[in-house]
Amino acid sequence: MLLSLAVLFVAYAEVACPAPLGAVRGELSPAQMREDLVYLRDTFGARDKSFDTQDRVALNALVNDAIAHVDSLDMTHFGLLVARAVAISRNSHTAAQPLLLFHEMPLRLWWFADGLYVVKAHPDDAELIGARIDRIGDLTPEEALTRLTPYLSGHKNWVKVLSSVWLTFLEPLHAVGASQSDVEVAIAVRLANGTQKTVTLHAQPSVDPSPTRDLWGALIPDDKLLPGRWPHALDGAATPLAYQPPVDFAGEMIGGGKRVLYIRSNVIVPLGTETFDQRMAPVLQTLMKERPTNVVMDLRLNTGGDFYNTLLLTEGLPRLVPKTGHLYVLMDGVTHSAALVTAARLKYFGEGRTVFVGSPVSDPGDFWAEGGDMTLPNSHMAVSYAAQFEDWEKGCDDLDKCFWLSVAFGVKNVSFVPDILLEPTFRDYAAGRDPVLDAVLARIQ
Repeated sequence: MLLSLAVLFVAYAEVACPAPLGAVRGELSPAQMREDLVYLRDTFGARDKSFDTQDRVALNALVNDAIAHVDSLDMTHFGLLVARAVAISRNSHTAAQPLLLFHEMPLRLWWFADGLYVVKAHPDDAELIGARIDRIGDLTPEEALTRLTPYLSGHKNWVKVLSSVWLTFLEPLHAVGASQSDVEVAIAVRLANGTQKTVTLHAQPSVDPSPTRDLWGALIPDDKLLPGRWPHALDGAATPLAYQPPVDFAGEMIGGGKRVLYIRSNVIVPLGTETFDQRMAPVLQTLMKERPTNVVMDLRLNTGGDFYNTLLLTEGLPRLVPKTGHLYVLMDGVTHSAALVTAARLKYFGEGRTVFVGSPVSDPGDFWAEGGDMTLPNSHMAVSYAAQFEDWEKGCDDLDKCFWLSVAFGVKNVSFVPDILLEPTFRDYAAGRDPVLDAVLARIQ
């Protein structure tokens, strides 16, 4: 929403470039940890509105118990405890960012329809690219996801996306019982050639230099001239449009005879010096010049921003699509926050001609957002809070309860269930295929 973009980019920039453990956190005394926990309970707890009465009781009980036993609390468990406390409300905009406290393995992972795969790796571990993860220590990936879930904020779709990052950090894996050590973990994999292998991994020996620091950045191959570049699963394939470098708003004509306008957005704020409206202008000019019958709006890998930027677009674009055509909105588990709002309004104003294609989005239609960041005083861990309620599925007209912009520009009776349910397999991805977009183009033709 209005502030979530900054929160997310700070959070996942941290995830993408962890520094050595001691250089980041230092060691806190029990008194310092106690002060941070009191701040979390009393200041953060009072500001975040996503906790209902039962949640707030659970938050206070968890933090109070930690304060009572703070003398025996180490930094790993301190960070995890903060994350668990903040995640109690299961609201994706209410989150802690403890990963800078931990060491990351030299792998980048992603969940596909057929499992958890290595999409990128440090050059020393390049043989693991394309491998399916069968076990992480003593657990299957699904079991590890289940054990990590209490520490990850949000509903199950968003938690699964977040876990693709968390599952690469050594200390949390040890804490949830996946590994016997917090400095190494044995990973059982099936390599791309079908060979089964178990490797023992330690902390990554050097930082991934990728400039794409978003949550989903592992899916985007870096420029091959980037110094220190980590090899990627798409290095031997043509990169589909969805996995090109991130854009705020861009479009082009595609398909047989180039009669489909394809619009892609990874963030609902401008990335450069131009405003979002200026980014939209040439795309809409193309729409009016080419007069395509069908338009595709790709909101996959879009964690949101400021939905105010798309208010005119979401009401006007469906009206510019001919009555004989459709507006296809592509979505996935990363479609979040302002991107979710953009999809809802495109569906509503499409009046039956907007088709959702892909996999379920990050959140249900109702959530708390419009908050900001706070920093715990001694650990300097960032925690984000949410202060305003929104409902983009059923609608919300109560100004005493709901964010005023969602009342002014809200929509009702929108289902986020994909009309065409599709989730890529790793084989699709590694071959440079995009079955979601391909299904739309096949339907059009």
